[in-house]
Amino acid sequence: MSQLNTNIIKGIQDNDDVVIKTNNTTRVTFASGGDTFVTALSAPSVSAVNTCKVWLNYDHVNDSLKSSFNVSSVSDDSTGNFTINFATPFADTEYAVTGLTNGTGSDSNNTYVMYLKNHSDMATGSVKLVTQASGGSDLDLLVDCVVIHGN
Repeated sequence: MSQLNTNIIKGIQDNDDVVIKTNNTTRVTFASGGDTFVTALSAPSVSAVNTCKVWLNYDHVNDSLKSSFNVSSVSDDSTGNFTINFATPFADTEYAVTGLTNGTGSDSNNTYVMYLKNHSDMATGSVKLVTQASGGSDLDLLVDCVVIHGN
């Protein structure tokens, strides 16, 4: 492996972009007008080590996937019950699911819970979750945010 130690990297001309390539592929470009990255340092990847493998923001009231990564779809199974289907499956079912949720906009509850009913609801290609109001009744909620880490 080579190491470069320097204080300044600049283009040949003062107004040239600085481009870093490996295997003749541009990895990073610094715009000549400042310290702006023109290309990302790395693209999101489900194979990257120690990174989030799945995340989403789901509106169960309107059955709308607002934003996500590595989610092929979300199935509205029934009131308060939904399944997240992964675009790239996990190697096993020993992943960690973290979630938070918020109300419907029209109910008077201020405490909600999101949980996994059974370990068997964790498959390599999907996970089934439940949301409830504080009284224990299953309820579709406006904001269901989930982050999943695993292999």
